[in-house]
Amino acid sequence: MIEDEIWRETDKSILVEAAAGTGKTSALVKRMIALLASNSCGDVSKMVAVTFTRKAAAELRARFMPELENAARGEREYKNIVDSENRTRLSKSLDNANRCFMGTIHSFCAKLIRERPIEAGVPLDFEEIDELEDAKVREEAWKRFLESLRGMDSGGLAAELREYGLPLSSLKDSFFRFADFPDVAEWPLPDSSADNLAVPSGLDEYLKYFVGIGERLPLETGTCMYAARLKGLSRAIPMYELEDNLSLARLLSFFEGDPKPIKKVWNEAGIDVNEVLGKWRDFQQNVVIPYLDEFRKLAYIPAMRALLKAKEIYDLLRIENKVLNFQDLLLSAANMLRKNPSVRSYFSTRHTHLLVDEFQDTDPIQAQVLLFLASQDHAVSDWIKVKPRPGSLFVVGDPKQSIYRFRRADILTYLIVRGKIFERGVHEGNCIISELKENYRSSPEVISWA
Repeated sequence: MIEDEIWRETDKSILVEAAAGTGKTSALVKRMIALLASNSCGDVSKMVAVTFTRKAAAELRARFMPELENAARGEREYKNIVDSENRTRLSKSLDNANRCFMGTIHSFCAKLIRERPIEAGVPLDFEEIDELEDAKVREEAWKRFLESLRGMDSGGLAAELREYGLPLSSLKDSFFRFADFPDVAEWPLPDSSADNLAVPSGLDEYLKYFVGIGERLPLETGTCMYAARLKGLSRAIPMYELEDNLSLARLLSFFEGDPKPIKKVWNEAGIDVNEVLGKWRDFQQNVVIPYLDEFRKLAYIPAMRALLKAKEIYDLLRIENKVLNFQDLLLSAANMLRKNPSVRSYFSTRHTHLLVDEFQDTDPIQAQVLLFLASQDHAVSDWIKVKPRPGSLFVVGDPKQSIYRFRRADILTYLIVRGKIFERGVHEGNCIISELKENYRSSPEVISWA
C-alpha cells in the first residue's frame, strides 16, 4: 500500500505515478514528514522539495506546515504511527521548518550557483531575470542583429535570405523560440546544393493537365475550394517564373495539402474527381514534395546562420548585463555538478533528500541537476548512468500529463528516469514504483461516468 511505503520505506527512493486529483501533493507532504520523523533526513535543511511553479511551491508550503504541526502533536492520522521520539524530532523540525527549501527548480539552481559562482562560471554579482525581462533582452539582441546586418552585411546574408523568400522580419519569432534551447550544442546544416533545384521533369505536362481541368469546371464552383483553386490556375501560372527557384517554389506550394472536393460540382461538370485527385497526388509525390523539400533545406542554411548570429549577440548581451535567465540557471547548475565532483559531493551532503512534484513537466537539464545531486558516485558524468543514493529521491508524476512541450516538458526524460533509474533500482532492491489511483477531486458521478 502506497501510504505504508511512503511512511515506512524511507531507505528507498520512490517513484509515484498519480493522475490528477489522486493526492500527489498530500503524498509528497507525508513523505517529507516521514523522512523527518524517522531521522532519515537528519535535519530539515537537508530536504529539498521542487515544484513546477511558484504557485505550486506556495501551496506546498501552506500544506506542509499545518501537517508538520499535526504530526508533531500526534494528531489525526499520525496518532498511531508517531511515537514520543518521533514527535521530538518533528518538533525540532517545526522550529526550523523555514530552512527547508520548497520552490521551483530554477530558484533552487539559483541557490546552488550563488553558493559556488566561480565553479558555476557565472559573475559573482549576477542577477536573475524572469521571462518578461528576458524577452526584453531578446528584443534588444534582435535589434542589434538587424543593425549589424545593415552596417556590415547588407549584400550578404540578408540578400541570401531574400533569395529564399525569407525577409528578416519573418525570422524574429523563430529567433525567440531558438533562444529557448541553449543546451543544444550543435545545429547541423543539411548537405544540399542549389544545383539540385533544376526545373523538375514533367512539370509542364502536369500543369497543362490541371489547367485543362480548370477550364472544364463551371464558372460558379460554390463552396468547393478545390475546384476554385484549379479554376484560377490558368490565370495564376503566368505570374510565376518557372526558371526562378523562389518563384517556382511558390507555385508548387499551391499544390500542397490534401484537397477536399465537393463531388456535386465535379459530377455536374462531367469530370471524374477521383482521377483528378490521383493525378494531383502523383504530382505531389513526383514533383512538389521533392522540389520543396530540397528548396527548404537550402533556405534553412541562411536562416540558421541568421539565428546563430542573433544568438551570439543575445548571449553577449546577457554577459554584458550580468544577468541569467531561467535556462542559464539550469545549465550553469547542471554543468557545475557534472564537471566538479567535489562540488557535487558538497551539495549532496547539504541536500540529502530530493522530493520532486509534477516530474512529467521536467526537461532533461532539470533531471540532470536532480540526479547529479542524488548520485552515489560523484565522478559519474553521464546523468543517465547515475545511481541514486538509497532513499534520496521521491518523485511524483503522471506521464499522461506530459503535455507542456512549449515549456520543454519531455516525456522521454520521464521514461528514461523511470526505466533506467527506478526500474533498475527496483531490481536492485533500493527503489519502489507505486501508483495512486483513487480520485479525490471529482464527484463519484463523474468518476463513474468516465
